Amino acid sequence: MKLRKKEINKDISFQDVINFRTPELVGEYVGKCVQWMKRQEDDFKIKNNYIDSPSAKTTGNRKKMSACKITRQDRAAVIDLVMEIHRKYGLVSETLFVAVSVIDRYLGLRSEGLRRSKDIEAIGIAALLIASKYEDIYPPALDEMIKMMNRPSTRKEILDLEFKMLKTLVFQITAPTAFRFLERFAATSAVYQNAMPLAQYMTELALYDFDIMFNLTPSEIASVALFTAANFDIHSNMLSKKQKWSSEVSNESSMKKSKLTEYFNSYFVDLAFRVERELKVNDITIKFPQYQFVDDEPLGLFNPMK
Repeated sequence: MKLRKKEINKDISFQDVINFRTPELVGEYVGKCVQWMKRQEDDFKIKNNYIDSPSAKTTGNRKKMSACKITRQDRAAVIDLVMEIHRKYGLVSETLFVAVSVIDRYLGLRSEGLRRSKDIEAIGIAALLIASKYEDIYPPALDEMIKMMNRPSTRKEILDLEFKMLKTLVFQITAPTAFRFLERFAATSAVYQNAMPLAQYMTELALYDFDIMFNLTPSEIASVALFTAANFDIHSNMLSKKQKWSSEVSNESSMKKSKLTEYFNSYFVDLAFRVERELKVNDITIKFPQYQFVDDEPLGLFNPMK
């Protein structure tokens, strides 16, 4: 397939021009799709801080819901359950991110009066069911998912809750996710494609941390994860001194090095410690056994196994 110069829009990147040869990559339109996703991010933010913790960080005009009884550990436990089921049934990556988005957006609107462990587990199962029906060809059987709950609900309870959650969210399931942005940003060059496994680990690690999910947009989470992974020095277990961030991904993500460094220091520098040791989750370490947390490192990062 030969491309004529007049057919190529100047705003389309060189990588997308190459992708013209593969129709399913929609190289001509993908840049516009990403910009549309970025415009949608504000519409899919968590409306309120539903975490029952005096130390929870909030930004902007969103308020803290004082009547809620959900702790960071409660939330992390249900994310871990969702991740375990997601891994066991080999669901597509996007399903996990959509499920967490549904959980957070629903709880940001309707978290009062929950009975903590049982209710939030049921919400996690219903959210994963919704996401898997939306993203996967064959979603897991509901009865099998219920068996994996610590405090099982009935089939009717989950289905009733599924309908309630969909009504509350006005059936808005297609939210921009960090995974989709990460896929796009990593495709800009081979350097970032090589960093993709570590970057995906970091984006999934971020799902456990409410402060990150509440205060950063999906494109910001993806940008910081990719920036960190691309500039991670395996020998020092720290960010390299000469940090690379191409103009292509900088323009598309609207993220500069200074902002990336700020977010890294504020939210990601001790993320592995907060998730694995403070929140005490297990499935992320099973899913990514090639990365191990290192206690005594100055940044509290992780140490990729050689």
